Amino acid sequence: MTQTVLIHTDEIIGMSMAGPGMRAWRMAEALSPHHAVVLYTSATATVTSEAFRVLDPESGSIAEALEGVDIVVHQGGSVLLAAPELLEAGSEVVIVADLYGAWLFEQQEQRRTLGRPGDARQEAVALDILNSHLLRADHILCASERQRALWIGHLVALGRISHELYDADPALTDLITIVPFGLDGAIGEDVPRRVKGVVPGIAANDKVVLWGGGIHDWFDPLTLIRAMAVLVAKRPDARLLFLGTRHPNPNVPTMQMVTTARNLAASLEILGTAVIFNEGWVPLAERAGYFADSDVGVSIHRSSLETEFSFRTRMLDFLWAGLPIVATRGDVFADVISTRQLGVVVDDDDVSGVVEALDLLLYDETVRAETRLRVARAAEDFAWSKALTPFVELLGRAATAPDRLESIRTGRDSIRANEKAASDGQVTALMLQRDCAVMEADVLRRQLDEFRSSTSWRITAPLRKGIDALRRLR
Repeated sequence: MTQTVLIHTDEIIGMSMAGPGMRAWRMAEALSPHHAVVLYTSATATVTSEAFRVLDPESGSIAEALEGVDIVVHQGGSVLLAAPELLEAGSEVVIVADLYGAWLFEQQEQRRTLGRPGDARQEAVALDILNSHLLRADHILCASERQRALWIGHLVALGRISHELYDADPALTDLITIVPFGLDGAIGEDVPRRVKGVVPGIAANDKVVLWGGGIHDWFDPLTLIRAMAVLVAKRPDARLLFLGTRHPNPNVPTMQMVTTARNLAASLEILGTAVIFNEGWVPLAERAGYFADSDVGVSIHRSSLETEFSFRTRMLDFLWAGLPIVATRGDVFADVISTRQLGVVVDDDDVSGVVEALDLLLYDETVRAETRLRVARAAEDFAWSKALTPFVELLGRAATAPDRLESIRTGRDSIRANEKAASDGQVTALMLQRDCAVMEADVLRRQLDEFRSSTSWRITAPLRKGIDALRRLR
């Protein structure tokens, strides 16, 4: 049955997109042959599609976009704030929560990296937001078996695994569906090369190690940079390229780890020579040229809950380009790399292990060629057409959850306990408004941390604006 589906994201939809934006776009493409699809971003949209509508606040409000919609697919973002009527028990809209990102743990890692003390109020707010999504969802999407186990445990704690839900779906296969991230078809031979002999500091015959995305606070580029300092003393033609330093969404501040990594490379006297930072974010249409012109993909992180429950989408980019991979153990992709021999898995903080792995995959031609063949075969299993098949099938039978009314009552009971003075609908809207204000304040605080590290007048102007904004929030 053809239905009207709204896919909502808070990410930019344009020529430069981060993972959530790309995932939302691919979902819209996959659904468009079967349903009438609207892709709505709360940020900005600068591209369009003939297969589905693309809207942003400039072209229409979220309330207007929701008119006549049967199903809403969201990424755990602001849609419930913008449309609190979706929380009403009488709403007939089916809600699909795409919770493939471990953002609750990402926030903790960012706080720890910045050296900030814990904030019990912010943690409670973040948990309130997550709980509201889990309580309201008729269907939940995740990216791996690990994430599925995480959300089942959370639902048990929330009391959602009721007899109505269990009797209707004992394995919870309809409630929680695994929909991994996907990848495009293999990169063609005619793709313009954009690294060797093009990027300053990288010669035409150099060996390139690619950090294939942003430098987030929960990653560990420092161990990798220290390893490059050792490797380049032995292999002068080895180069490390960090592909992105600033998120395409201007509301996402530059991570502290970017500055820390750059400072470490400078102190080791390899900044701009063995270690190169590509400024900004690579446009979507140019990404293939960077990956195709590299030799090894690398993803190094620390042990944490974020690592355990993450789904590193940059790993799929390495498969897409046929690159052997060096990665830290601990996440779901480390298991794939080990089992299918797609590269080398190393321990946390293991500088010598990273050096040995890079030396092997960059300079042993036999090992590299054999690994690339295995990577190419593995890539076929992660094609978007396969990854999104469970999603397309789910939306063909999507319906309100058997415990829909009870789960909404449970959520509202929790709201009443915190805000007894207001009505249920008002409390829902007020809490969501408060949650977003606190998150915006946290973004501003991180921006201010970065601003305070500079003395230039260009930076102090937005600093003063940020301080004024923080005062208004308080």
